[in-house]
Amino acid sequence: MIEPDDTSDVDPETLAAYAAKAKAETELREHQAVTEAENTIAKTRHAELVAADQAAARRIPAARGRLTRAHKTSDPDKIATAEQHFDDVWSAYRQAHRKLVDEGFPLVEAMNERAHKAFTLIGEETRADTVILRAGYPLEKKAAGLNPEA
Repeated sequence: MIEPDDTSDVDPETLAAYAAKAKAETELREHQAVTEAENTIAKTRHAELVAADQAAARRIPAARGRLTRAHKTSDPDKIATAEQHFDDVWSAYRQAHRKLVDEGFPLVEAMNERAHKAFTLIGEETRADTVILRAGYPLEKKAAGLNPEA
């Protein structure tokens, strides 16, 4: 933030806007550093959960095909084995999917909340910039040795 020695002729609203802008910039930088690390971890874990869910889902058609072929043989042992295999594959899919829902959605929700916080801080900074712009950048002009009224 630009801070010339004499701010007596700058209106209080503009000075408050400079302070709000500096505060928002600092909070945003800190938030972005933390968010980047947290989102990297969350994205990695979410990708793992999605991959496990997709892998389990891909096994279902093969198990269903095995069950269909077993029924065509009319062999009760093959049918029972294929049914058990299908049940196991289906159970594994349901477990992987439940884990994705229970763990994955909160991860995405947390990432969205962090993005919302960043946008809120950007909004605060933008509102302060608007006040400063409307005032004609008085502190920047003073720091440059110019007349703020010019």
